[in-house]
Amino acid sequence: MENYLLLLFLCLGTNTIAQQKQVWVVGQDGEFLIGANVVALKDGQFVKGISTSQEGDFIFDESQWDQLKISYIGYEELLLSKEEVMVDDFILLPLATNNLAQIEVFFNKVYSLTNSFFLKLTNLSSHMHKKHRNISRRNTTDTTCLPDGTRL
Repeated sequence: MENYLLLLFLCLGTNTIAQQKQVWVVGQDGEFLIGANVVALKDGQFVKGISTSQEGDFIFDESQWDQLKISYIGYEELLLSKEEVMVDDFILLPLATNNLAQIEVFFNKVYSLTNSFFLKLTNLSSHMHKKHRNISRRNTTDTTCLPDGTRL
């Protein structure tokens, strides 16, 4: 009886390992996509979500899902059936393309209160400096007079 239980346990353990699938997510340039979002769906309902590892791979138990939704920034989102995923160990995500018919660029020049105050302060400082320079020039050209009115 113990032998049968051991054999049954070994068969069930092997079956569980065989149901896991390791898959790599690859971009069009051939690089593994680290941190790609992988969402498992069963009958259109969320089951589990993970991100790809540092090697760009993920592992799912085959019995938990019937579709995978895979997405990554700058790439198109893919919705794959279990059959499509089981065929290959690599999933290639195509680059996303955005075709725009027209682009409009708007520019609005805005001065902040700080900049305006700084400009006024700079102008005032410049004006005061010119005024001080004119006063000091006058003082250097004036001659000094003695109390009796004689110029030196």
